[in-house]
Amino acid sequence: MKKIFFGLKTPLIIQSEQSECGLACLAMVASFHGYETDLTELRRDFSLSLKGATLSTIIDFSKKLGFISRALRIEIEDIPYIQTPAILHWDMNHFVVLTKVKNKTIKIHDPAFGEKTISRQSLDKHFTGVVLELSPGPDFAAKKIEKRVSFRKMIGSISGIKKSISQIFLVSLVLQLLLMAPPYYSQIIFDDVIVEMDEILLDSLFLLFGTLAFIIGFIEILRSRIVLHFSTQLNYQMGTGLFWHLVNLPADYFEKRHIGDIVSRFSSLEKIRNFLSEGIVQSIIDGLMCSITFIIMMTYSPPLSFVVFVLICFFSILRFSVVQHERKLNESLISNVSKEQSNFIETIRGIKTIKLFSHEKSRFWIWQDFFINNINSEIKISSLNINIDAFRNIIFGLENIIMLYFGANMVIKGSFTVGMLVAFTAYKLIFVEKINNFLSMLIEFRVLKLHLRRLVEVTSESREDAFDNIPVGLNPILSGKLSVKDLSFRYASSEPYIFSNINFTVQSGEFVAITGSSGVGKSTLLKILIGLKKPSMGHTYIDDFNVNKISKQKYRANISTVMQDDQLLSGTLWQNICFFDEGPDLEWIYECAKMAAIHDDIMEMPMSYHSLIGDMGTALSGGQKQRILIARALYRKPRIIFLDEATSNLDSSTEEVIYDSISSLNITRLIVAHRLSTIRSADRALRLERDKIIDVTHQYK
Repeated sequence: MKKIFFGLKTPLIIQSEQSECGLACLAMVASFHGYETDLTELRRDFSLSLKGATLSTIIDFSKKLGFISRALRIEIEDIPYIQTPAILHWDMNHFVVLTKVKNKTIKIHDPAFGEKTISRQSLDKHFTGVVLELSPGPDFAAKKIEKRVSFRKMIGSISGIKKSISQIFLVSLVLQLLLMAPPYYSQIIFDDVIVEMDEILLDSLFLLFGTLAFIIGFIEILRSRIVLHFSTQLNYQMGTGLFWHLVNLPADYFEKRHIGDIVSRFSSLEKIRNFLSEGIVQSIIDGLMCSITFIIMMTYSPPLSFVVFVLICFFSILRFSVVQHERKLNESLISNVSKEQSNFIETIRGIKTIKLFSHEKSRFWIWQDFFINNINSEIKISSLNINIDAFRNIIFGLENIIMLYFGANMVIKGSFTVGMLVAFTAYKLIFVEKINNFLSMLIEFRVLKLHLRRLVEVTSESREDAFDNIPVGLNPILSGKLSVKDLSFRYASSEPYIFSNINFTVQSGEFVAITGSSGVGKSTLLKILIGLKKPSMGHTYIDDFNVNKISKQKYRANISTVMQDDQLLSGTLWQNICFFDEGPDLEWIYECAKMAAIHDDIMEMPMSYHSLIGDMGTALSGGQKQRILIARALYRKPRIIFLDEATSNLDSSTEEVIYDSISSLNITRLIVAHRLSTIRSADRALRLERDKIIDVTHQYK
C-alpha cells in the first residue's frame, strides 16, 4: 500500500504480503524523512523471500536509500529517548514503527493492524528491546512519489462509460430541476388560493402539479433503468477485467499473500462500482443543486439564507476535521477483515487435520481474536458516525429553530408571507439535504481511495503474459530436448543461493530422475523449469529456444506437470482429466486414464467418468487423486512431462505400470523422486547439490 499522508506525521502503510512488515516499516520511516515511497516500489527494488526481513536486511536496504542506521538494545524506561519514528522489533517475529511517546502510552504504526496506542505497562509483552533508528545520511535524496491512484486510469478502459454517465447526468439534472417546483406550489396555495378563496386556481394547480408528479415519477423510473444498465455493465467489465488480470499474475504473487487479502481486494470492486454508477453523477448534481437552491433562497431572504449558510459551513469544518481519522479506521477494518477471512478459509481447508489433533478450541480462539478485532474496528467506526450524526442533528436542529424564529418575526412584521416562509423552509430543506449528500460524497471519495489503492496494487503487478509481444515462437514440431545453463536461484538478494551454476541437458525422449537431500531445492528447480519461478541467473532452453524469451503460454502448451501441491477442481472425473476442455476427446480421455492406471477404478464408480469428485477432490483417495492428475497431464499430449513426487501415494507395481505406459509415448520425462524403485526406472539419475548437479546413474543401476 502507499502512504496515507505526508508531512510532519509518519504515514501509515499496511503490509500486503505476509513477510513484508520490515519493508513496510522502512517505507514509513523513509516517507517521513521525505523519501516518499510505497511497498510496490520497494518490492521492485528489494526482493524478499517468504521468510521476511531481518534487522540486518532492513539496515542493508536503508543504506541503499541513503540512510544512516543505528541499532540499539534498550530497556523500556529508555523508550522516551528514542528518535522517532524508529523501528521496533515486536513479538519476536514482527516489526512496528514507534511514532510518539507520551507519559503513560506510546503510539505505534503496526503494518499488520494499523495505528495503535499501547500503555507502557503492556509494552513489555511485545517489545523485545531491539530498536533501529534511521536518519538521512550524506547520500540521502528526498523524492516525491509518483501518483498511481487515479479513477481516470481505473475506468479509462471501460467502454461506454462517458455516454452512460452523460445520460445519467442529464436525466438527473432534469429530475432535480422539476423537484424544485413543489415548494412554489405550497407558496401559491397559502398566499393566493387560501387568502383569495380561489377554487378555480386551486383546480388548475391540482391538475398542473399532479401532471408534474407523474412526469417526475416517469423520469425517476427512466433514471433508475439507466443506472441499473450502467451499473451492470460496469460491474461486468471491471469484475472480468480484474479477475483476468489476477489469474494471469505469477504464482509468486499468490504464495506471498493471504487468500483472504486477495478476496477482500476483489470485493473492493463493489464500493468503487457503486460510486462510479451513482456517486460521481449524484455528487455533481448535488453540488449544482446546492448552488441553484441557495440562489432561490437568496431571492426570498438574504439574512435567513446567510444564517443557514454559516451553520452549514460550521458543520462542514467539523465533518472534514475527522476525515483523516475515519480513513485510518477504515483501513484498519479492511486489514482486519482480510486477516479474519484468511484464517477462516485456512481453518475450513485444514479441518481434517485440526480434528485429528483435537485443536478445534485453539483454532476457534485464533479466529475469535481476529473476529473481535473486526468487531472493535466496526464499533470505532460506528461510534464516530454516531458522534457525527449527533453533531449534525444538533447543528441543523438549531439552524431550523433559528430560521423559523427569524422567519416568523418577518411574517409578523409583514416583510414575509406565510406562503413564502413555507416555500423558503422547503427550499432550505432541499439545500441542507443536497449539501449533506455532497459532503458525504466528497468524504466517501477520499475514503474510497483506500479501496482503489488496494485494487491498483493488484493491477500494477506485471502479468505472466507480459512477453507475448516478443516475436519469438516455438517450432510446432518439438523434439522435447531440455537444456539448463549456469542456473542459479535464491529467494532474495539478501539470502544465500539455494543452488548455483547448475548445468545439464535432457535429450528428447529421455527419462531423467532428479534426487537429492530434502530442502536442497529439487522442487524449486522444477518450478523454474516449468516457468513458475524466475531464476536469479542462468537460462533454460527447449529445443534451443530460450524459455525466458517466449511467453509462458507458448512454453506451457508444450509441457505438462504434476506437482506435489496440484489440485483437482469441482466437477466430474472426465472434466478434470481434460481440464474442462470445451471440445473434449473422449477416446483420448479413456486412454489417458488407462495409462494412469485409474480407468478400472473409475468404471467401478456409480457414475463412472461422470462421477463428481467433490470440493477439490475430497471424494477421492490420495492415490486416486495422483493418478487422475497424471491422466490430466497426459491428456495435453506434451513433449516434456515434469513429475514432482507424482507417484508417492502409489504402490511400486502401480507406479511401474504408469511409467511403462508413459514410456510408450516417447516423450521427455523429468521427475523428482526419493523412492529407490522410481529412480532405478529412469534412464539417468542426477543428484542436486548446492553448487552442482552430479550424474549418479551408476549408483542405481
